[in-house]
Amino acid sequence: MKKLLGIIVLGLLFSGNAYSFYNYGEYKKMLREDPKSLNEYVYGLGSSLTTFGFDKGQYCPPKSLRINTKNYISIINDYANSSNAPDDELVITLLYVGLRITFPCK
Repeated sequence: MKKLLGIIVLGLLFSGNAYSFYNYGEYKKMLREDPKSLNEYVYGLGSSLTTFGFDKGQYCPPKSLRINTKNYISIINDYANSSNAPDDELVITLLYVGLRITFPCK
């Protein structure tokens, strides 16, 4: 059942009908204008990556580290700045790739 739900979420993510995924331009605007809502949104993104098992073998944070919303936002910002992310890049992509770069599996 968990795999089916993951497939459905991924299907929505890549279908063009996933309007609930903010792009980087919208993220930057929310960071300035509504940081509380942005924190909740980013927390949800990070939690969903963990819940659906995208963290298994894709990125490997130390077991002693509990990643929180501030960490997720820092990872998004660092990766977006280092990669010169365009405003139309999805935030979930920035987070996922940023996590893989920040916490590579050995």
